[in-house]
Amino acid sequence: MREKMKHAGGKPFLLLLSLLVTALYIYSAKSFYNEYTWFNSIWSLVYYTLLLWICIFITAALLSIIGTRKIVGSIFSFSVFFLFYNCFLWGAPLFTNFILNWSKSDSAFFGIILSSVLFAFAVLVLIGKIFGKRLLKKSLCVVMAIIFVLSFAVTFLVISIKDEYYYKNKLEKAGSMDISFNPINSQQLLVTENEKNRCADWFKENILNAGKNGNAPAYNFRVNGVSLQNSFEDWDFSVGETSTKGVYYPEGKTTLITLTNKNLGLKATVTATIYETFATCEWTVYIKNISGENSGEITDFCALNSSFNLGNDTSLYYSTGSDCSADDFTLKKLKLSEVTTARFAATEGRSSVDYMPYFNFCGNTGLVLSVGWTGQWKATYQLTGDITHAKACQEHFQAYLTPDEEIRSPLVSICFYDGTNALKGFNLLRKWQMALSPNVSKPQVFYCYSNEQDYSTTTENIEAMLKLADFDALWIDAAWYKLTHRKWHNSVGSWSADAFNKNVFPDGIQAVGNFAREKGLGLLLWYEPERVTKGSELYSIGEQNPGWLLSGGDFLWNLANDDAFRYLCAYISTSIKDIGVTVYRQDFNTDALYYWNWGDKNLYDGRKGITENHYITNLYAYLDYLQNANIGLVIDNCASGGRRLDTEMTRRSVALHRSDYIKENEANQSITYGVSLWVPANGIILQLDDEYNARSWMTALNNVMTFNNENVETYKNFLTLHKKIYTNWFDNYFPLTPQNHNTQEWLAMQLGDGVDGFATIYKRENVKENEFTLVLNGLSEKKNYVLWDYDNSKKPLGTFTGKQLMSEGVVLTIKDTPKAMAVLYKVK
Repeated sequence: MREKMKHAGGKPFLLLLSLLVTALYIYSAKSFYNEYTWFNSIWSLVYYTLLLWICIFITAALLSIIGTRKIVGSIFSFSVFFLFYNCFLWGAPLFTNFILNWSKSDSAFFGIILSSVLFAFAVLVLIGKIFGKRLLKKSLCVVMAIIFVLSFAVTFLVISIKDEYYYKNKLEKAGSMDISFNPINSQQLLVTENEKNRCADWFKENILNAGKNGNAPAYNFRVNGVSLQNSFEDWDFSVGETSTKGVYYPEGKTTLITLTNKNLGLKATVTATIYETFATCEWTVYIKNISGENSGEITDFCALNSSFNLGNDTSLYYSTGSDCSADDFTLKKLKLSEVTTARFAATEGRSSVDYMPYFNFCGNTGLVLSVGWTGQWKATYQLTGDITHAKACQEHFQAYLTPDEEIRSPLVSICFYDGTNALKGFNLLRKWQMALSPNVSKPQVFYCYSNEQDYSTTTENIEAMLKLADFDALWIDAAWYKLTHRKWHNSVGSWSADAFNKNVFPDGIQAVGNFAREKGLGLLLWYEPERVTKGSELYSIGEQNPGWLLSGGDFLWNLANDDAFRYLCAYISTSIKDIGVTVYRQDFNTDALYYWNWGDKNLYDGRKGITENHYITNLYAYLDYLQNANIGLVIDNCASGGRRLDTEMTRRSVALHRSDYIKENEANQSITYGVSLWVPANGIILQLDDEYNARSWMTALNNVMTFNNENVETYKNFLTLHKKIYTNWFDNYFPLTPQNHNTQEWLAMQLGDGVDGFATIYKRENVKENEFTLVLNGLSEKKNYVLWDYDNSKKPLGTFTGKQLMSEGVVLTIKDTPKAMAVLYKVK
C-alpha cells in the first residue's frame, strides 16, 4: 500500500490535481465577483480563503503521515499558489476600491485579471514540473516568496484600515469636516422676492422656454449617439397649460412640456413644477416610443445637464449616507476648485448609503440640488471659472425602447437662495421637504412590543404597558410571519393575514389589530415585500409566472413587470386591510443592482438599466397605490436603516429608523445632527437607561423597545419634554458646534424659529470644562427672549435680546458629566 501511494505522485495524478486546483481558481473568482460586487462582505471572503487553505494544509498533513512526500510537495506548492492567488483576488480590489475610489465592479475585474496572470504563471510552473522543464530558478522562487509575503501583509493591512479610509478617497480628502456657520437671523431666513425671481427666471429659461433663443434645455439624452441639446430643432416643442397651485403637489404649479420627433418615433414629456413660496423648482423627463417598432438606442439620459454661475469660490456641502456606522450622515464641505470633478453615486442600487443625494452649493449665491431616484443615481459637478456644471442621471442606461414603452429620469429639484450662508439653503430645503411630506403634525411614540428578538405579544403585556405610560401605536417588527427557514431575514415573502407566526401570535395577527383598535392605538407592521425567499407565498406565485422574479441568491419581486406590480399592489393592500395596519413599514435589506443587471441580461434582451428604470418607476406607483387604497395610511421607509432617503421617498414616507447603527450615545447625537440638515421627519429607537441616554436618542419620531417598571420615570420625563418641543423639530435647524462623536468634545444643536424653540447641549463624559457658551441662531434681533433650563424651569436663565443671543450668547454652567441639557426659549 505504501509503495502504491509513493507512485501516486506521477504525471496523471498531478494532472488530475491541477484540474482540481483550476476548478478551485475558477470557483473562487466567480464567488469573489458575486460576493464583492453584490453583498460587499469582505470578511466572508477572508474566511472562505482561509478555510480552503486549511483544507489543503490538512490534506497535505494527512498524506505526509503515510509517507507520500512527493504528493505533499505538490499539494504544498498548489496551496501556496492558491493562497497567493486569493491575496491578489481580494487584496487588489480592496485597495483600488477603498483607496483609489474605483467602482466595485471595476475593482473586482482588476483583481480577477491580476490574479489570473498569477494563475497562468502557476500553470506554466505546473507544466514545467510535470514535463521536467526547469522554468523556475532559485532567484525567482525567492522573489515570489517575497511578493507572496508582501501581498498577504498588504491585504490584511488594507482590511484593517478599511473603516478609516472608506470615505477618505481622493474626493473625501479634499473635503473638510470641521464646519461652522455664520449667524443668520429670522429675517434673513425668509424667502425673498429676488430668490423667487431667480428661481422663476431659471425655470422659464431652462425648462419652460428651453430651445428658444438658442438656450439648451436643462436635461439631455442621446438617441443613436445624437444629443437632444445639439438637435433640438429636430423636435416639435410644445408647452401645456400651467395648473393652479396645489393640483398635483402642495404649493406647486405644474406644467407639462412635450417634445416629439416623428422621425425617431419618440415623444419626451417633461413634468415640471415650480414652488414659488419656496423659490424651488423640480422636473422629471419621460421618453416614450410612439412608433410601431423598436426605437434607436437611448444613452446619457440626464435629468440634469446644465450650468450655474455661482462664482469661482464655490463650496459644496454634502453628507455621507447610512452605512451602519458611527459616521453616518457626516456633513462635509468641499471647495470645488480643489478637485477636477466631484463625483457622487448611489451604492449597489440603494440611494443613500455612501452619499446622501442632496447637495448645497454656496458661492456668490447659493442653491440646493436634490436627486430623487431610489436606485443607482449618479451626479457630477465641475467648476470652470465662475461656472459650475452639474449632471445627474440614472448611472447605467443604454437601451432601445419597444413600441409604447416608456422610461423616466430621476426627479431633480433646485432650491435657490441668496447670500453666502449655507444655513439658509439647508432650511429652505427642510421647509420645502416638509410641505410635501406625509402629515406628522401629531406627536407619535411607538411601543415596539414584538420584533425578532422580543416576543412579548400577549394582550396582558400590552395592558400592563398602557397602565405604566402613554404611547400612540403598537410596533410589530420582523418575524411576525411564518419562519420557513428559522430566521426572519431568510423567511420573507409571506404577508397575508393567514401567514402569521403561530409561535408568536397563537390567536393570529388579526387579533392584535383588533386589540389595537379597541384601545385607540395605531398598528405599525413590518413588511419587506420586494425581497422573496424560497418557500414563501410570493415565491410560489412568482415561480408560476415567468419574469415575476429576479434572481440572485434570494429573489426580488420584479416590479419592472407590470403584471407582477399589479399583483403585489392588491396582495399587500389586502394584508393591510385584513390586519388593520395604520403604519406600513417597508424595509429593503439587499443591494438591488445585481438583480437588476440579471434582469437586463435574462429578461430584457440585454438592455442595460431597463429593469431598474421600470422597477423604480413602479416602486413609486406601488407606494402611491397603497396610500390611495388605504386612506390615512402612513408609510415608514426603512432600508437597512436610512439607505433610501431621497426626495421621491421622503414625499411618500417618513424614516422612523434612519440608521442601523444603534450603539454609542455620542454617535447617535452626531447622526441626529447630520441627518436633520436634509430630512426633518426622522426617528430612531429610544433608549431609556437614564436622562442623558434618552435625550441622546431623542428625535422627532421615536419608538420604545426597552420599556419596563425600571425606566418608566425616564420615559415619562422624556414624553413630557417631547410633547413640548415636538413641532420645533420641523422648524429651522441650526448646528451650534462642529459635528463630532468624540467624548472629549461638546455637541450642540438648535431647532425652532424666531418665536420659540429649543437647544440641546451635550456635555460628554470626558469633557473637562464646566462652562459652555450657548450662541443661538435664527432669532429676531430686536425681540426679547426668555430662556430656561427645562430641568429647572421655575428659575429662568434670563431675558435677552435676539441680537445678544446670536452674538454674545449665554454662558451655561454644567457640572454633571455626562449631561444633556435642554434649553428652551420663546419670545417674551
